Amino acid sequence: CCSRQIINCDVKPANILFVREGAGFVLKLADFSHSRFTYGAPLRIGDPDRLYTIWYRAPELLLGSRDVTPQIDIWAAGCVIAEMLSGEPLFTGADVGAQLKSILGVLGTPTELAWPGVSRLPGFKGLPALPPRDLGAVLTARARRRLRADGYVVDPHAIDLVRRLLCYDPARRLRAGKALAHPYCVK
Repeated sequence: CCSRQIINCDVKPANILFVREGAGFVLKLADFSHSRFTYGAPLRIGDPDRLYTIWYRAPELLLGSRDVTPQIDIWAAGCVIAEMLSGEPLFTGADVGAQLKSILGVLGTPTELAWPGVSRLPGFKGLPALPPRDLGAVLTARARRRLRADGYVVDPHAIDLVRRLLCYDPARRLRAGKALAHPYCVK
């Protein structure tokens, strides 16, 4: 989709299908009812609530940006992969404020150094200053709890991939082609 300048705008587990093909399975993205064609430039939107299910919504949209790029789908893909690894959604807010709190509770509060321009977004003012947690430890702890397997460890390559997909700064967030070439994906 990214190479064709299409943004799905609703990447989530319910919209991902695994289709048997030959001896294996192929992942297919479904439900393009909210999708947008970018024409190579960010789109300006009115209401992000109409695009993305809140648990998978990128932080730039939660903080009030109206610019939509393929990077919002990349963020959502990171959320989906984290959910597959741990067995439960990573961020689970009931509304924008709770979703931001959920993200900040794991990734910490974004800074200008990590995400240039973040302080100019409408929703940034008043965010609590929270330190980041170790994403690998969070995913492993959740997976251990769900699997009831004390010794289980999430693959370090998978953690690295999720960390790169869930980068706050959309400009630094891993691109789709690079994600597909990541060591976790080419095993």
